[in-house]
Amino acid sequence: MNPNRRPKVYLTEEQKQIIKQAYSESYFGAKMLRHHIKKRHKQNIPQNKIHAYLLEIGFAKPDPKKQKKRSDAVMSESIAYRCSMQIIWKMKGFM
Repeated sequence: MNPNRRPKVYLTEEQKQIIKQAYSESYFGAKMLRHHIKKRHKQNIPQNKIHAYLLEIGFAKPDPKKQKKRSDAVMSESIAYRCSMQIIWKMKGFM
């Protein structure tokens, strides 16, 4: 661990109350809730912190499809495709 690293900042109780109040007013997800809070409560709370808090209190659900690790085969396919497109681009004289 790097001791010079920026310390983690947690939500204050006031921010938690604002998130709960804004959610009960609008029932938006984290991204839209961030804009709602910015407009109505004049506070800028990061979207990832809003989402983490909504998960913590049970107002949001984790998406199991997004929790999966992508396989190396899929990653290498996309890299190979991009490389082949670059080679074709260079051969045609666009660069």
